[in-house]
Amino acid sequence: MAGRDHWPSVFSAVVAGAGVRERTSLGASDERAGFVKDNPVQIPDLIASVYKKLGIDYQKEYVSNIGRPIKLAANGRPLDFPF
Repeated sequence: MAGRDHWPSVFSAVVAGAGVRERTSLGASDERAGFVKDNPVQIPDLIASVYKKLGIDYQKEYVSNIGRPIKLAANGRPLDFPF
């Protein structure tokens, strides 16, 4: 696993602004906060959700100066929750 080998399976994020409703929670960890218990979320999905909320085309693909395609949200899909 990546990271520093302590609790690499679970993380939290605070998202505010852009119309995000206050006190919205998504997902849960186990009693020791070591593993995801409910509603796992991948980073690309969170990024796609934020971009969509801000009115940014999360499916946009750019091309680098060496011709490499770069997707904004790495094929993420917006989350379906009151965001």
